[in-house]
Amino acid sequence: AECNLVGEVVEPRGKSGAVLPGQMGMEPFPTLVSKAILRVGRGQIHGASRYCNPRCHESDVPDSSAGATCPMHGGMTAVRRVRREVDAERGFTLVEVLLVAAVIGVLLSIGIPAFLGAKGRAQDRSAQASLRIAITNAKTLYADSESFANVTVAALGVAEPSVRFTSSPSTGPNMVSVHSGSGGIALAAQSKSGVCYVVGDAGNAAGTVFKNLGAASCDPSAISSLPNTVPTDDRAAPGGDWAKAW
Repeated sequence: AECNLVGEVVEPRGKSGAVLPGQMGMEPFPTLVSKAILRVGRGQIHGASRYCNPRCHESDVPDSSAGATCPMHGGMTAVRRVRREVDAERGFTLVEVLLVAAVIGVLLSIGIPAFLGAKGRAQDRSAQASLRIAITNAKTLYADSESFANVTVAALGVAEPSVRFTSSPSTGPNMVSVHSGSGGIALAAQSKSGVCYVVGDAGNAAGTVFKNLGAASCDPSAISSLPNTVPTDDRAAPGGDWAKAW
């Protein structure tokens, strides 16, 4: 007699391998393994050997004194091998997870400020571009009458429809606030970063001048008068005086 993987005694087959009349044939090995794993669900997988005949499970080798053989030795070896492979496929340790999180944190601390800085500069360039277009059209209108008094919101709107002109404080990069008179013109536009940029021209020796109001209200009528001479500062500092460029 033989014992299968689930502890059932099975009579041996005939010489030809066929099941003899009145005898129970051994089930295919995958079926036996499946039954064993289902039963082992109540315990541990290494206890599957105990489902065999007690006379066999001690060493998982044939026991001639018991008058039976235990053919599950190879099967249990395969089960143990699978179990070892499953145990070997462990997840990440806490140290590994923390190390990865730390590396990601360092990369973010470097990348995010750089990204925000580039984004802010792009937003500032948009407001400055609107002002450059506006002052170019203002100078064109000035050339017709030699006076900035005629460079009004309406006149600029006709000359350059792609930019919105207003007499109120600017609230966006494409909205240019206009303050003009016989003494010159000042145009302001607020960047999405919150910085207000101003460009002015009085038609004198100072030429076109630039100013950075910082986060103040973007109203060119509130700033000081335009200079009569070329500014000494090359770049306009936030909240500073007129300069040669932004």
